[in-house]
Amino acid sequence: MKIVVLSDTHGIIKDSVKELLLSADYAIHAGDIGSFTVYRQLKSYQEHFCFVRGNCDRASWANELPEQISFHLDGILFYVIHNCTCSSFRPENAQIIISGHTHRYAVGKYKQATTLNPGSCSEPRGGEPASCAIITTSEGSFKIKKSFV
Repeated sequence: MKIVVLSDTHGIIKDSVKELLLSADYAIHAGDIGSFTVYRQLKSYQEHFCFVRGNCDRASWANELPEQISFHLDGILFYVIHNCTCSSFRPENAQIIISGHTHRYAVGKYKQATTLNPGSCSEPRGGEPASCAIITTSEGSFKIKKSFV
């Protein structure tokens, strides 16, 4: 399964992001979508999409988005939250913890889980290029790859 992981779009969708979403089996957005228009567009590019609300997603269209969510895909437990430094951070037994907020790509470890921040595909920080992540899964195993957009 090919999973595209985005964060911090802040109202901007590049054509390269659209192409990635159209080629994916599933997509995850770790918050700060930026607008209802972009939210609708993203959903139109990928039928299977998980979203969480970021600190900038405060308009009424975002009220129904969860602040954190966990779910299974292809035998892997995912946990998604926008800002993993907040007090509501509860990954439980997640194998992959996805967050955004920093606008910087990072892969690491938290207890037994792999952590992933896909960076920002529209407004990267620290001189880094715009990025997202591609997770390839197969029966409980996974590989993470950085994708420049």
